[in-house]
Amino acid sequence: MAEVAAVVGLTGATDERGDNVQVTVVVCLAPRDIREWTLVLPAGATVGDALRESGAEAVCKQSGLEPYRLGIWGRA
Repeated sequence: MAEVAAVVGLTGATDERGDNVQVTVVVCLAPRDIREWTLVLPAGATVGDALRESGAEAVCKQSGLEPYRLGIWGRA
């Protein structure tokens, strides 16, 4: 039996003042089954904050895809 897994990706950028960060959370539950959320979070927010705020964490749990692997894309 094939292993069931979700792919979660994050990318983000801070605003001009550095007060907020725009984050995109993407979850791939299966081939061609992709969910995407774009959020504006306060600077200093964690990956966990983004997963909870977007609803991605709940989607993975409801789909029986816990624990999941996380990938973070972006520039420092």
